[in-house]
Amino acid sequence: MAAALVMFGHAFNFTGGHFHAMAGHGAASVAVFFVLSGFVIAFVTDKKERSGRDYAISRASRMYSVALSALVVAVCADYIGYQTNSSPYTGYSIGVGEAHRFNTGYFNPNWHWLDLLRMATFTNELWQDHVQVGSNEPYWSLGFEVWYYIIFGLYTFAPTGRKGRIALAGLAALIAGPKICLYLPLWLLGVGCYKLLTTETTHLAKVPTGMAIGTFLATAVLYLLARRYSAPLTQSMFLPVGLDMKTAVTVLHFHFIGLLFSLNLISFYVLATRLAWIATLTQQWKKQIQWLAGATFTLYLAHQPLLLMSLALNPLERGGAAWAYTSLGATVVMVLLLAQFTERKKEFWKKGLETLVKAR
Repeated sequence: MAAALVMFGHAFNFTGGHFHAMAGHGAASVAVFFVLSGFVIAFVTDKKERSGRDYAISRASRMYSVALSALVVAVCADYIGYQTNSSPYTGYSIGVGEAHRFNTGYFNPNWHWLDLLRMATFTNELWQDHVQVGSNEPYWSLGFEVWYYIIFGLYTFAPTGRKGRIALAGLAALIAGPKICLYLPLWLLGVGCYKLLTTETTHLAKVPTGMAIGTFLATAVLYLLARRYSAPLTQSMFLPVGLDMKTAVTVLHFHFIGLLFSLNLISFYVLATRLAWIATLTQQWKKQIQWLAGATFTLYLAHQPLLLMSLALNPLERGGAAWAYTSLGATVVMVLLLAQFTERKKEFWKKGLETLVKAR
């Protein structure tokens, strides 16, 4: 859902106002991604990946099964789309006057092959940098997330004492820089959620069902209030940070979003353990949910270049509903096809990396 909301937000910007009902949640969705990422990593290191080697191979296969193809797709799609019709990339007008002008602001035509290398090595967001190739703007979050993997992995698996593990994790944090580290607590919220939900304790058992329902609903209301009042005062997480009010409000806002999501997740867990119909419904739709989840990473990373290319190639009247909806539909179809050969094949990448490591 979070990946789809990012896509709808971009589609709203790129199509001149279509998909308005689903727009405006993209930045908050990235905060949710970070919390979920921390939750998943806490789960796999608890249940599956018990060594640094297994952890590193699994993280690399997960990232590179999609990231490398996303970079190739971005370069190819941008070339085809921009050469055919540059207006979706540089901006265009629908109606009369500048008030009806839409400019994506997400396209960087002046990139160098070294930028591709930095993105492929996830060094695109170190310190105050923001490296972007073409229209692949969503890729920036990987420049944060991978460093959270590294910091957590060193602290968890480095073959030293506790002080040595802290020192190595601190060194990785120093290399990553303040911008990435400012949002590390957001990622750690996910780790904390997992620990809370899996620790044998009576705390959650004592939470009244009515309180869980109230918390679940209250977090949704508080999110909408934050979206209306504090979100307009923020900047994108990938922009340079400093000792100023803009940075402070941005960091507080996104951590508040992460906290709300964490409370929402916890309250849902409590309800799912008590209301049988939730567990039954989840079980009935388990296969469909897992299948869709197997394409969310690809959707997040590849949708923007593919959507802009679709808009550029679409022969229907620009600005019309048919033009917008068919372009988005084509994007979704291409993403699902791409996922069949990337994200859903991560085990192939994992086996390849394991073979490479053993050969050395």
